[in-house]
Amino acid sequence: FMSIVEEGSLLIKDFIRKLVSLTGSRSSIPVSVEVMRLVKNSELEIRKRYPQMILELQINSSVKIKCYPAELIQAIEYVLENAVEANQGYEQAISVRLIEEDGAVGIIIEDQGIGIDDLNIKRVFDPFFTTKVDHEGLGLYFAKTIVERNSGQIKISSKSDGGTIVQFLFASERN
Repeated sequence: FMSIVEEGSLLIKDFIRKLVSLTGSRSSIPVSVEVMRLVKNSELEIRKRYPQMILELQINSSVKIKCYPAELIQAIEYVLENAVEANQGYEQAISVRLIEEDGAVGIIIEDQGIGIDDLNIKRVFDPFFTTKVDHEGLGLYFAKTIVERNSGQIKISSKSDGGTIVQFLFASERN
């Protein structure tokens, strides 16, 4: 009985931590930051929990966006965490690449996991929606909320042969 209570309290503690980080204080104005720095900081944090993660970075640009960096790092972490979990039992890498087009910047995160079926893909950004045991279903909801608060868009698609692609889209900063 005690282990159930302890496990429940850990889940509640983690939920509250995530909620506070989402609603917590932020600097008053967004700052200019290199997209590569956001991705690298996210990688460092997620690697603490998943040291076995295979991540291929395909970002060879110093393009910048205006954002609240701590928030976006957290959003990238949520998506990377989902990608790592989708790849469990697989040895495939997760790729993170950058696209620049018509004044827009895209951060593309792609895994080779099991994919998401058509019924579930419509709900992945809904709060508390999960297909996993012992998960609260808030990671992608928080990621979407954060990206939109940073004047961006988030899109998700799943390939028929498995794997999922998440895209963050932002206006690039003019130099």
